[in-house]
Amino acid sequence: MPVRQALTDGKRILGRHSRAAVNNNHPAAMESLPLRILNHMLYERRKAPRVRVNLRARWEGALHQDTATITDLSRLGCFVLSGGAVQVKELIWLEIRLPKGDPIQLWAEVVDSAREIGFAVKFNSTSPADSERLAKYVDSVLALEAKEKR
Repeated sequence: MPVRQALTDGKRILGRHSRAAVNNNHPAAMESLPLRILNHMLYERRKAPRVRVNLRARWEGALHQDTATITDLSRLGCFVLSGGAVQVKELIWLEIRLPKGDPIQLWAEVVDSAREIGFAVKFNSTSPADSERLAKYVDSVLALEAKEKR
């Protein structure tokens, strides 16, 4: 089955290459794909569906704290758009403002960092109530996206 898209800054760039060709190390497919996309296809680590969002947040790490915007969210983690400096494996406290109700509060581990842009985290712990609210919010956005595609 052809891979119709891979996202790099929201643009379609793969075109006609198939996942099978890339997974089988087909030379033509391997040579024409940018390394970033090839790594994304072969080593995708996400284990839960993610949604594009624009949520206000704030975070505190070992040495820094800042306000942020959550731009990519799943039940298991998110991308934090913020200029603050963090280190991979750093434990941070994160507060995310969902559209309704009080903010949810989570402990998260930094898994990737893009200097002066932001960082990706995986959630480590939160209260059962906040975990449930996060799951319901992500599910509602996924349902809305599916409805809009029809």
